[in-house]
Amino acid sequence: MTNVEQIQAVFRTLDEEFGRIDILAAVAGPGFRCTAEEIELAQFERIVYALTVARFCCCQEAGRRMLAARRGSIINMCSIAGVTALGRGNFAYSVGMGAVAQMTRELSTEWSGRGVRSTLC
Repeated sequence: MTNVEQIQAVFRTLDEEFGRIDILAAVAGPGFRCTAEEIELAQFERIVYALTVARFCCCQEAGRRMLAARRGSIINMCSIAGVTALGRGNFAYSVGMGAVAQMTRELSTEWSGRGVRSTLC
């Protein structure tokens, strides 16, 4: 899911039907193979948005609920592209995955002392 309004609607439904969230696993995200000099800005923005902004929205929505409960786990799946350059036309994906890796470390630093674990897989 990459639409922020849909993500927020899912969490409202979760509140109504289950009343809590214990684990969030953010796993999937788009990729697009194109070199840095050839990728169109709109395509780059779409990939990075889907991998980072939409995923952050999921983490934020889950995190708010978990912080209120003082417990929970967030798991962000990150490929090797998050820690090293892949080359071969993976520019936008690698940039997005690097952001996912750093976002997860930041969330862990901010939230671990309040009962919410964030980890990379």
